[in-house]
Amino acid sequence: MFTVISNVSIFLCLVLFIRKTELAPTFTDTPPSPFYVLEGNNITFVWQYNLDGTFDRLVFRFVSSSPSRIIVFKHDINLDALVPNSFYMGRIQKNINATRAEITIFALQRSESGGYSVDLTDSTFDLASDRVTVQVQYPPEFNNVSSDAVVVEDGEPAPKITWTKVYTHGIDSVVLGTGNQFVLETNRNNSGTYRCTTYNGIGTASNRTVKVEVNCKI
Repeated sequence: MFTVISNVSIFLCLVLFIRKTELAPTFTDTPPSPFYVLEGNNITFVWQYNLDGTFDRLVFRFVSSSPSRIIVFKHDINLDALVPNSFYMGRIQKNINATRAEITIFALQRSESGGYSVDLTDSTFDLASDRVTVQVQYPPEFNNVSSDAVVVEDGEPAPKITWTKVYTHGIDSVVLGTGNQFVLETNRNNSGTYRCTTYNGIGTASNRTVKVEVNCKI
């Protein structure tokens, strides 16, 4: 037995499929990704979108934590959006309507680098999603200086580290080495003060000095 499908039925199914695709929620403008921000500064995300029907909900999350953290939740276009996580209380400014969402996080910290996502649904329960990678930038820091070691805590972006020798008149030599390790030969001529300088383009260059004494047998 054969089933006959009319051209009219095929046409109607095709029209419905195309219409459904065209009317799904779509973002017309999204934040940059990666999105760079200096530590301690505010960051503002802006999305613009078209909806099929009416607004249903918007959920904004930090997805690089386990479990992910909901930052902003809005379910009713006529009610204010919620900030359900206490970590963000007092740090969020939001303005969300049927065509645009603007969310600001105040005083971003380096631990908040990572992925952020927004999920938008309309009254037909169609979903549109966008993901933004945030990179919080900060200068490198010295977290340990001793007589035989200088420890640099990496900044973001990764810093350039240089080593020079400080002469008695206060002038530095040319760069003698780069990177986290600087190895000297055991030679009495290498005694003296050495400077470690680190810089990644954020703020000003930082430096620390370490004194080296090479003791030789008499």
